[in-house]
Amino acid sequence: MAGRRSANAACRRKACALARWYAAIARHSLQARALHAAGHEVMHMTIGDIERFMVEDHTRIDHFLAASEAADGIIDESAYAHFRHDLLRHIGMEEKVLLPFARTRRGGAPLEIAAQLRRDHGEIARLLAGSPTLTRLATLREILARHNALEEGPDGLYAACDVLAGDESAAVVAKLRAQPSVPLAPYFDGPPREAR
Repeated sequence: MAGRRSANAACRRKACALARWYAAIARHSLQARALHAAGHEVMHMTIGDIERFMVEDHTRIDHFLAASEAADGIIDESAYAHFRHDLLRHIGMEEKVLLPFARTRRGGAPLEIAAQLRRDHGEIARLLAGSPTLTRLATLREILARHNALEEGPDGLYAACDVLAGDESAAVVAKLRAQPSVPLAPYFDGPPREAR
């Protein structure tokens, strides 16, 4: 029975990844149709290697976030630990690989969205430092929905990096894959309160 549940969960994750993938393609297609309707010449838009890799990582991280909250409202510590680790590693990929890569390719000028992404990363890391609570999970869901919209799609970070990388996008993905595991500090919920 456990093997069957595991297989069903794997199918759901794969379906979720495919749905997210198709949604990204649809966003690209809608923008292409709008440009074409406005009389602009439109090249065939495809999703590049960098966006594909990073969107798949978003999907995997979203799965762990969803699994962190059981139906009875209890936090699943194991799923949350995976979520916390993988999200911090994902942020590291963006901060240590993608944003510096884009800045270098743009002659030292950061992408316009870089400052907002870094603010979001700081807010997310601050939330991940504390013990998991239902309120914290809800806040993380809200931030990630807004944040991921800045990264995915034709105007997002990943598409911009694919354009800047050109034929070298596979090499950038290799650097992303090579990012090390992130050591996790114990939760910190503030200094201990003194007894009164």
